[in-house]
Amino acid sequence: MDYYIGMDIGGTNIRIRAEFSDGSRPEEFLAAGCTMNTSGYERARACYQKAAGDFLKRHQLRPEDCRGLCAAVSGVDTEEEAEACRSMFEEMGFAGGRIWIFNDCEILLTLTDQPALVAVAGTGSVVYGRGGDGRTVRSGGWSHIISDEGSAMYMGLRVLQAAGRHMDGSCSCPELFALFQSRCPAGTLNALDHYVNDHILDKPAIAGLAGILEPAAQKGDPQAARILEESVGALTELIENSYRKVCMNGPAPEILFLWGSVLMKNRAVSEGVRARMQAVHPGLRMEVPQQTAAETALRCARRRGQKNG
Repeated sequence: MDYYIGMDIGGTNIRIRAEFSDGSRPEEFLAAGCTMNTSGYERARACYQKAAGDFLKRHQLRPEDCRGLCAAVSGVDTEEEAEACRSMFEEMGFAGGRIWIFNDCEILLTLTDQPALVAVAGTGSVVYGRGGDGRTVRSGGWSHIISDEGSAMYMGLRVLQAAGRHMDGSCSCPELFALFQSRCPAGTLNALDHYVNDHILDKPAIAGLAGILEPAAQKGDPQAARILEESVGALTELIENSYRKVCMNGPAPEILFLWGSVLMKNRAVSEGVRARMQAVHPGLRMEVPQQTAAETALRCARRRGQKNG
């Protein structure tokens, strides 16, 4: 039976959605995930092929009957990496001309044919844009050391700095510090230093501190409010950078997709970004996609596969 397949490949899970030629759809398939940039090519190759192979085996499908495979892959940031990922599926028997690989954030641009932007702010942050000529641009997303502006990691690091300055007496953030201590019982600068050294590579732990900013700001903490406002400014600047890049090659973007925990759950940041972008670009539509990455990948696979005939 002919079919289309969409994959959302992350560091923790791989989610697979499919649609058969008769229009029916099996339940979403879940498998263990990994990324090439952290696990290496060979481990990722084994992981991706096992997930796809297990799915095919469960439904008694053949790779050569696939009319389109689209994968949204975390950690794929260059065409060379996309080609490496594509080759993994070609080895299984999928037709190379029917395989499309995207970064897991970039995939959201396939939701429209218009010039568009997608801003993603979760643990990290990145903004992709696509112009009328089909070319894709990017701003940010190069880790918390180089960029990740306005992300949860960006805010979490500033919470740590504010806590340190509060203990040192160079600033006052009593509400923020009280909430910080409920997460991290470091009562001295020496203890805080040890905490940071122990968790410097633990992104979820540091990014999780972003969640205490809104309640602290609501209680009137000026440092919490300042960090939230800085995050709004950093994200807006990142979006504007991609907006300018798109405009260099044609018409201005018509839609901005907002995605990620910060832009979907942090009300202060989300509303702040929306207000700033609306003030500068009143004609820009802003939407939160209603489809998952796996569903978006399946939609892309079906559209492109049918277009190819």
